[in-house]
Amino acid sequence: MKRGAQLLLKQDQGAIARLRFHPRYDLVVNGRHLCEYVADAEYLLEDGKTIIYEDTKPKDWTDKLAVLKISLFEALYGVTVTIPQRQKKRSQNTNTPEGD
Repeated sequence: MKRGAQLLLKQDQGAIARLRFHPRYDLVVNGRHLCEYVADAEYLLEDGKTIIYEDTKPKDWTDKLAVLKISLFEALYGVTVTIPQRQKKRSQNTNTPEGD
């Protein structure tokens, strides 16, 4: 939620444009729909040419399925996903991601 607020502010300031939250992309290989990748955000930089795809993850946390989907998305679409990390909140169960 914090990152979303930051991106909305950047858009209001004109630093980014065409901000979209949770855009969906089909991951299709050899005509077979394998799954969908849902980014946390997508936006255009002020240069008007560069599209950024973001997937925000807590610090020191990896989800094997998310890593696989991001890698497949990058390979199929020829793009790079930016992963800004956020601090993990303390909780009793440290094996689950806690987010903003």
